[in-house]
Amino acid sequence: MKQSLRIISKTSRPEGVIVIPSRGYVFTQTVAAVELNVRVIESLGAIDGSRHSWSRVYTHSDSIPDAQNSLIRKALTMDPFKYIWMVEEDIVPPANSLIRLRSHLETEKLDFVCQTYLLEGGIWAHDEVRGRGLTICGFGSILFRKDVFERVAQPWFEANNTYSITQDGTSRHAEKPKYGGHDIDWFAAKVPAYELNWDVLLDPKLVCAHLRLVKRGAPGTNDGCHTIREVK
Repeated sequence: MKQSLRIISKTSRPEGVIVIPSRGYVFTQTVAAVELNVRVIESLGAIDGSRHSWSRVYTHSDSIPDAQNSLIRKALTMDPFKYIWMVEEDIVPPANSLIRLRSHLETEKLDFVCQTYLLEGGIWAHDEVRGRGLTICGFGSILFRKDVFERVAQPWFEANNTYSITQDGTSRHAEKPKYGGHDIDWFAAKVPAYELNWDVLLDPKLVCAHLRLVKRGAPGTNDGCHTIREVK
């Protein structure tokens, strides 16, 4: 009996854009982790012939949060898609992060969902005392619905605030005009103003690694040499 060969279409369907804001460097571990997540999620439709495609956009010179705003604006000009995954330059998300973020976003009907990552002395997520659970989370890895940025007025991310919070006895302040506090401002100003629904993945297996450069050698003698360590 002659067997027929079924041709499977490999047409790619845009699903999301990954934005990686940078002030001039991106850790190779971050890029490798993002690419692994993309390979996994893009392979999910192989059985039925469909494919999910995820584009990547970087910036290399803008300060945070200017880099985030410019990348989102660029992403919104691209082909139709559903999601924006924002991963900061020094964050290493586990291999199944994107799949889990997307699943949680859709299951819970959220506007965005965050992952936690380590800062010195603990996880960057603030639990408010009023019994409402987690009310602020760092911006290391967040999956947004695209339409969030079509609903919220620009600039989406700002650092012009003086908010401060205390986490595990350690105060975090956001008083610098060009860096820091953009995450706090988002949750303090944008989230309530636009009634955005959000959540945090609290699975301990999905806590992102957070990297730091450590200089080696005496100042002025070994400027280009460094090691990389994880924040604990």
